[in-house]
Amino acid sequence: MVDGPDSLVLNGKAAEITTRIANVIKTVKEMAEKIGTGVDVSKGLQIESENNFATAAGLASSASGLSCLGFALAKLYGLPAEAVDPSVLARLGSGSACRSIYGGFVVWHKGWTGNVAELKNEELEKVAPNSIAKPLPLNDGVLDWWIENLSILICVVKPEEG
Repeated sequence: MVDGPDSLVLNGKAAEITTRIANVIKTVKEMAEKIGTGVDVSKGLQIESENNFATAAGLASSASGLSCLGFALAKLYGLPAEAVDPSVLARLGSGSACRSIYGGFVVWHKGWTGNVAELKNEELEKVAPNSIAKPLPLNDGVLDWWIENLSILICVVKPEEG
């Protein structure tokens, strides 16, 4: 944490803190204050991110960054794991980000766009089924569905350097 405004460096270059990023930061800070974690939320953040996935290629590369940001900020500000589902924080950045919290196959329950910091714990239970992601166990039924319904598969490869 630093004195001054929040800043972002993406892949070694200064970058704009977008509305989506600002929303994640604001919400986590509000939750930390509300819960009383004792962490100074008035300090600015110096966020540095390296992404080795194709940026601006329409493959949700920002999703990985936004999910990581929400998770990292929750840890930085001392939010207890039971206070908020990490996919809810990621969802504040983008819908795709909530699916990036978990590995493997994930289902996203779309539909909620409110501010999670304004919710009480019992209200989070009502949000959860409507707007978060949960990992899917890979049993035969799930695999069969994917095999029968998958119409396109995108593979991203990194060219060999040298």
